Amino acid sequence: MEQPPRDEEREERITMEIIVDANGPKEQATGWYYYLEDTLCVPLLTRCILSDASA
Repeated sequence: MEQPPRDEEREERITMEIIVDANGPKEQATGWYYYLEDTLCVPLLTRCILSDASA
C-alpha cells in the first residue's frame, strides 16, 4: 500500500501534543494512548469499499 504524502501540520501536532514530553518509546506509547482516548469517537462509522476480500 502506498504511503500518503507527508503532512507537516500533522507531524507538528504529533510532536507538540502527543510526544512532547516523552523520554523513550514507553512514554511515547502512553502519549499516543491518552491522545487517542481523548480524540477518538468509538464506535467508528465505516463504509465497505471492497465487497470481496480476495480481490
